[in-house]
Amino acid sequence: VKLLTTACCIKELEQLRELNPSVYGALQITKQFPVYKCGHKSAVSGQECILSLVSGDTHLMVATQDDSLRSKVRAIPGVPLLYLHGNCPTLEKPSGLTSKFVNKTSEEKL
Repeated sequence: VKLLTTACCIKELEQLRELNPSVYGALQITKQFPVYKCGHKSAVSGQECILSLVSGDTHLMVATQDDSLRSKVRAIPGVPLLYLHGNCPTLEKPSGLTSKFVNKTSEEKL
């Protein structure tokens, strides 16, 4: 497993840092990760960028504390979600859509 970020996410954090200096720590941590090439010519929001990446046929997992992003990712079958519960990384149970997708795919293979 490789932890990655995108240029769009870094750009958004840099803009947030100008509004709220407490974001500086998150920005520095994010800059330590390798940058995944998202393909956006100009920066889009971090949420849009991540959703466009996982909507394609890629094998990516999303790690976020953003409730709005988590609910949108749950609507995409086959995308695992990771978040922090206190200090503990937690892998979320597969969504109902993912379970239905897996069952349908398994039945088609039979």
